[in-house]
This record gives sequence, C-alpha cells and structure tokens, in this order.
Amino acid sequence: MTPEPKIQLMAFDVDGTLARRDQSVCPDVVDAIRLAHSRGVRVTIATGRNQAETMHVWDRVGIEGYADPMVFVGGSIIATPAGETLWSDALEPDLAKQLAEVLVAMGLSAVATTDPYHSGLAHVVQKSQDYDFVNERFLNKLPDQRTQVVASYDQTPPVLRMLAFIPPERADEICATLSAQFAPAVNLHSIYVPTYDVTVIELFRGTVCKWNAITRLAAMHNISTDRIAVFGDEVNDITMLSRAGHGVAMAKGAKEAHAVADHIATEGLAQAIHDAMAL
Repeated sequence: MTPEPKIQLMAFDVDGTLARRDQSVCPDVVDAIRLAHSRGVRVTIATGRNQAETMHVWDRVGIEGYADPMVFVGGSIIATPAGETLWSDALEPDLAKQLAEVLVAMGLSAVATTDPYHSGLAHVVQKSQDYDFVNERFLNKLPDQRTQVVASYDQTPPVLRMLAFIPPERADEICATLSAQFAPAVNLHSIYVPTYDVTVIELFRGTVCKWNAITRLAAMHNISTDRIAVFGDEVNDITMLSRAGHGVAMAKGAKEAHAVADHIATEGLAQAIHDAMAL
C-alpha cells in the first residue's frame, strides 16, 4: 500500500511556472501532476489570470472529471473550473474609485478586473492617454471580451483588481507613489506578464494575496498549511512561497522569490513535483 503523502495540496502559478511562453505545458509536468493527483494529492491553480485566461492551460493537464476550486486574479477570487464564483474579496468601492482617479491623472488607463459570474463583465476601463496601447496589447487579446468603458468608477461592478500598464523604467516610481498614498489598504506590486508582453501594476485590497486564498481552499478539505506545496516564480508568489509547508521557486524566477523559497527547481518543475511527493 502506498503511504499517504505528507503533501496533500499542490498549488501552481501559471505564467513562468506551469505554462511555457507558448502556453504549452511540458509532458513530464503533465505526467507528474497526474501522478500526484492519482496518489490523493489535491492539485490546483493559484494565478493572476482570471478563469477564462487559465482553463485552456489547465485543460492540457487532462485530469478527467476535474472540478476542484481554483485561485484566480491573484487571490481575489476562488472559482470552479466552470467559472462559478465561490468566494471573492473586492476593493472597497470608494477606494477603487480613488485608485482609478489617481492612475488616470498619471496618464494611465485604469483597468479593473471584475467577476463575470456575477456581473456579466470581465473588465471595466476608465481611459487615459495610454488607452490605445492598453487596448492593443491587452484588452484585444483577452479570451473574454466583455469589457465596458466608463467615465468614472461611480457605479461599476465590484473591482477585484485594478491594473495599470506601465513603462518598466517607471515601475518603482509609480509603485512608491501609490504605496505612499494607499498602503496598507491596498496590496500592490509590479510584474512583467509574458503572455501579453507588458509590465503591469496590480492593485488589490490589502487582505488579498494568493496565499490567503490557498489557505481557504485547504480549509475546505481540512488540510493544514504544513501540508501545502506551492510552485511560483514572481513577486506576487512571495507570500505563498514563504508561508507554505514547501515553497518551490522556478529556476528562472525573480530573485525575491528565490530568497524566500524552501527549494529552487533547478532540475525543472516535474522533478520538483516528484521531490515534493517524496517529502
């Protein structure tokens, strides 16, 4: 009889971790995830993407009948693979409006991620000088095109995340300005998104991060945090990498992710999954 594994839940970031630049998943990674699942380990996604942007990648893993909840939009939402929202943590409406006003004043379009399951919209946008760039590089490439342009955020669906698309050289300056004005009510960071070849600032409610949502998922199945393994590569993965029972950073990940991880996947994600199963 195969002994019960110590790790009972594995959560995978998508960009730079599970998915390659062309959105494919390595066959050996598929095999490793399927093996973990067959041994009773719960496997899930913890990503900055929304459900529509994610499932074509996860479907390549090909676990028949898979219906477990997943973490989307940086930890602000837990939803089923079919898109049913189970839990969310949105920005306060007044705070979302203030963030949008500040971004627009900086010449940055304020792009809000919303919950399509409840609102019927994927994104709401308040335009600024860079709108044509944002539309070409991001909005037009989204699999879910349900986007509404608004004059202000006075009456919009709950905002899960506010996005601003920035020149990389302005990231530190803009983050410092926003942090000085809105922290700790807002959790923010800048990140390069290879899928769209853009650098974005993500702004969430201060309570939102992938880790907090993962622990909610684990609690649904009475799994303690020391039995959770997470796999990520970027600054938005730092909290989960530092707090999980086993945090694995990808070899090409950010140095900040490497600094807090228990293990760096120098031999690739598939081997890291096997190593986690062997703990």
